[in-house]
Amino acid sequence: MKRVHVFKRFLAAAFLLYGGYLAVFEGPDTLSIALILVGITQLTVDFVFPQNDSVDERQRSVQSKSGSTTYSLSILYAFTLLALVHFNLIQHVMTAILIMISLQLLTYPAMLFLYKRVM
Repeated sequence: MKRVHVFKRFLAAAFLLYGGYLAVFEGPDTLSIALILVGITQLTVDFVFPQNDSVDERQRSVQSKSGSTTYSLSILYAFTLLALVHFNLIQHVMTAILIMISLQLLTYPAMLFLYKRVM
């Protein structure tokens, strides 16, 4: 069990470092931003629910509610960004997709943190 925990942290650090390397030396593009966001998300989820904690009903409830809320917000993000592209407030579709992916990746850890504090 300890090896999985170390591997997740190593993978998150690898995502952050490689995404940062691409952003600095290759210029910020979709891949580098996505890798950085995935690394941040993985580290945040690991810090909200460490592997040392036993999995109980409260933790499952928090994860379930966080996932449901994130899913509902992702539908809202999609329609909002679709409207912004339709009314030409966002010129490029790829920019809108990158914004939507960024919001979705960062919403789940934020909801985990919020529901853990509330419940």
